[in-house]
Amino acid sequence: MFRRSRAQQLDNALKSQPVRTRSSVLDGAGWHQQGGRLKRPGNLTLSPLPPYAPELNGAESLWEYLRSNRLSHKVWDSHDATLDDCSAAWRDLAASPERIRSLASRDWASVNV
Repeated sequence: MFRRSRAQQLDNALKSQPVRTRSSVLDGAGWHQQGGRLKRPGNLTLSPLPPYAPELNGAESLWEYLRSNRLSHKVWDSHDATLDDCSAAWRDLAASPERIRSLASRDWASVNV
C-alpha cells in the first residue's frame, strides 16, 4: 500500500512541476528501502544517505531540536497526552519556517538555479 502511494506521490510531484531532472535524498528509514520495487520516473535520481549519517540529514536536526527543547524531561499520563504534546510541538515548529530553515539547512547543500 505504502509503495503505491509513494510512487503516486512521486509521479504527481514530477507532473505538477516538470523540470529536466530531480533528485530526492533518502535516509535509511525502512520505508525508503523498497528493494528496487519502487517505479521511479526516468528524470528522478534517488540519492541514499550512508547508513548512519545524521549530520547529512537536515530532518535529524529538527528532531534533535524538538527532543531538546520541547519533549525532554517529561512524563505523560497517557498515550493521547503524548500524542497531543508531540503534535503541539510539531505544529509550533512548523509555524516557524525561519527556525526550520536555520536548523535543517546545510551550507554545503545549496542549489542555485
